[in-house]
Amino acid sequence: VSFDGKIDIELGGCPYTLTRMFQANHGTSNAKPLNNRSELWYSPDLKTSLYSRTETSDGSIFELRARAISTSFTPVE
Repeated sequence: VSFDGKIDIELGGCPYTLTRMFQANHGTSNAKPLNNRSELWYSPDLKTSLYSRTETSDGSIFELRARAISTSFTPVE
């Protein structure tokens, strides 16, 4: 896992910092080479990722984007 900087965004009128992370997996699976790479934009304050992209060794690409984030919080008693 490596970290590649931060950006600040505004969501619901509040500032949040997103951290860009990369993860690479190399090895074998069922005697076939495995080489997967993932990119993730993570918000520590929101405790979730807003965007992720995974490239697999067979050439497939999977992207996941946050569609709706609520910044309304309800106190837990």
